[in-house]
Amino acid sequence: MSLICCGGLRTDFIITAEGKARLMEMGGNAIYSAAGARLWRDDVAILGRIGDNYPQTWLNELALRGFDTAGIRNIGGQQDH
Repeated sequence: MSLICCGGLRTDFIITAEGKARLMEMGGNAIYSAAGARLWRDDVAILGRIGDNYPQTWLNELALRGFDTAGIRNIGGQQDH
């Protein structure tokens, strides 16, 4: 049975400690908690919703890194960042 991390999947904008801006980064509390859970478990699933504007390549990357993404649903339309 997988550990399920529920929450938001967002497009983040990050300012690094060096003061550099990083735009269009994968983020959200579901992603952050799932990444932390993977330190202890191999079977981590993500439950959340996305809009049409969420990059499919990010979902592919999560799956390639071993996350179960079957619980991520596209609700259509533009989801806010």
